[in-house]
Amino acid sequence: KTLVGVNSLIWRDEPDRLRVTEAEVSDFVAEIAEADPKLRLTMDDVALVMAGLLPVEKGDEQGGDVSFGKRPLVVDNARTDNVQGLVSAIANRYTVARGVAERAVDLVYHKLGREVRRCRTEITRIHGADFYRFADLVREVTDALPEGLDRSIADRLARDHGSAYGEVLRLARERPELGVTIGGTNILRDEVVHAARSEMVCKLSDAAFGRTGLATAGDPGRAELEECADLVAGQLGWDSARRASELREVRDRIPFRRS
Repeated sequence: KTLVGVNSLIWRDEPDRLRVTEAEVSDFVAEIAEADPKLRLTMDDVALVMAGLLPVEKGDEQGGDVSFGKRPLVVDNARTDNVQGLVSAIANRYTVARGVAERAVDLVYHKLGREVRRCRTEITRIHGADFYRFADLVREVTDALPEGLDRSIADRLARDHGSAYGEVLRLARERPELGVTIGGTNILRDEVVHAARSEMVCKLSDAAFGRTGLATAGDPGRAELEECADLVAGQLGWDSARRASELREVRDRIPFRRS
C-alpha cells in the first residue's frame, strides 16, 4: 500500500457535509501519474480516500489563492467573539496536539483565576507505552497470542496497543471465539469488542476506521464489515435498523471500492 497526498482544495459548504467526488480523485490520480509515470497509477489502484478540513489563514478564498493555517490555534472566544466561557483549540497536526492541549488548559486556568499547575503530559507515558524496546514487546506479545493465530499479528498488536495488548487478549481468554481474525483481515474480533467497551466507540465507523485498522487501507470486504457490525451492535445494543444504517454509512465512506 502507498499513501499519496496531499491535494488541497477549497471547501465552501458546511463542514459536516464534507465529501470527495470521484472527479476530484481522478484529477489527482492523473496529476500523480504524470509526475511519476513509473507508478502506472490508475483509479483501479485507489483503495481509500481520506479528507479533512484546515482553516484558511489568509488569502482570496473566492479566487482560490489562499494559505492554509500551518500553526495550531488556541482562542479565547470572549476576546475574539464576545462569547463567555468558551475556549477553542485547533490542532492541525498530531505532533503538536499535546502542546495545544496544554496551552488550552492553561488558558482555562487563567480565565478561572486559578493558579496554573505544571503540566505533566510532556513527561508522562501515554497508555500502552510501558516498554523500552519495541522488539522485546513484540516477542512478549507473540508468546501471549492464542494458539493457532498467525504469529505475524504480534507486530501489529504491539504497534496498535503497545503494552496494553493484554487488555485485548484477555477477552480471548474469557471468550475463545473472540480470539480469531475477522474474515480475511488481520484484525481480531476481540479488538473490536474491546474498542466498543473501552475506547468510546459510538458508531461503526469509529471501530472500522479509527479504533482498528479494519478499513483504514480500503474496503475489507462485505462479509468483514458485516462481522464487525455484528460485534459492535452486540456491545452497544443496536437493533437491526441501526446496524443497517451504520453499515451504509461506513460503505459510503469507501466510495471508490471496486469489489
